[in-house]
Amino acid sequence: MRLGRWSILAAVLVAGIWTHCAPQVDIHGLFAKASSSNPRIAAEAQDKINRLILERRVDLFQAVLENSDDDLRGLALIFLGRIGTPEAVEVLAGYLAAETRFQVSRDPITALRQGNPIDSRFLVARLLNLLGPPDGAVERVLSSLDSSDHEEKVAAILVLGALGEPSAAPYLIPLATDPDPEIQKRAVETLGRLRNPVAVPVLLDRAVEPQSVSRRVALSMLDLYRDPTIPERLLEAFPDVEEPPVRFAMVSLMGRFPDPRVVSTLIGVLDSPDPNVRRMAETRICELTHRPPGKSKSDWERWWKENRQGYRFPS
Repeated sequence: MRLGRWSILAAVLVAGIWTHCAPQVDIHGLFAKASSSNPRIAAEAQDKINRLILERRVDLFQAVLENSDDDLRGLALIFLGRIGTPEAVEVLAGYLAAETRFQVSRDPITALRQGNPIDSRFLVARLLNLLGPPDGAVERVLSSLDSSDHEEKVAAILVLGALGEPSAAPYLIPLATDPDPEIQKRAVETLGRLRNPVAVPVLLDRAVEPQSVSRRVALSMLDLYRDPTIPERLLEAFPDVEEPPVRFAMVSLMGRFPDPRVVSTLIGVLDSPDPNVRRMAETRICELTHRPPGKSKSDWERWWKENRQGYRFPS
């Protein structure tokens, strides 16, 4: 029994000595070598990094986030996403809150795909979207929505969109009427993409308001919803719309709803002076009724007069 105890003690001591004497991982050095122009050095370094990912060394990649340049931080974020454990997700969520750089690229979608480290908040949000954001991820961004800094506010809106959490929608509603045109358009677009039904009344208000700078964006986003109140509001507003691009967008959106009043309205614009509006009206009528294209407005009017009463739209 005594020998067994000494054996255990010896094993613990050996393990402690080995841990103490084991070489420390130079993660920054590995990152530098991975981008070496020497293919052999780069490949060996990447193999070691891949091994660290498989070993789930969250601590090492977290160290890179805390003390590195933009390029290395961007890589570390991606590697944490590849690890994907709850611990890695928590580190990403914490970084989302701690990040203070809010430079917004002109094309955030491209930045997300390329993992542009300048847009690191977007990259983190995208990773969390894929991995499943922990509770509180949305709340970590909300304070930036009230920022007086234009770029920070825009970044926060786009980050909420990248997170893709429908629960963020109510926080964006006040910004849908922001006096800053870019803020308003970004908020309306993100609000729509979150697909939370609470967005529909707000989007409709922006879509039918003649002076709304986000009118066309709102119409585009409403195409993601099938709320029965949508054709009601559009039918009311359509007669007063004069701008061809807005009329086109309304015709396109209304034509998604199988409603007799919609068909009547679309037939009425088949003689529109704008060829795009005419083509879209015909396309939507044909889709709703399953009738072939190429018919005149008078033919449509005659057919509709004969069939409107009790008309049942094809499945």
